[in-house]
Amino acid sequence: MFVQVTSRIHGLRNPILTSVLLEELESLFLGQALDLSWKVATQCPSKEDYLAMVDRETGSMFRLVLHLLIAARDHNRSNMSQFDDLARLLGR
Repeated sequence: MFVQVTSRIHGLRNPILTSVLLEELESLFLGQALDLSWKVATQCPSKEDYLAMVDRETGSMFRLVLHLLIAARDHNRSNMSQFDDLARLLGR
């Protein structure tokens, strides 16, 4: 699925959309890495660490959708951060 999305966004030839996609995928994968490392180490994270992981892992998917919509409409990144709190809460 990620490869298909990347291919379609690349086909749009919009560097802002590509940048948004790569940033949020990186955040998603870092969140997954934290989750997996805690499972393998049988380590229980603190509440703050767990919520930070959820914000990266699940929240990044909501941020991705919102940021792509904003970038496709505005062709810039100036308005993206105003929806970050909404995406974070949706991800939780």
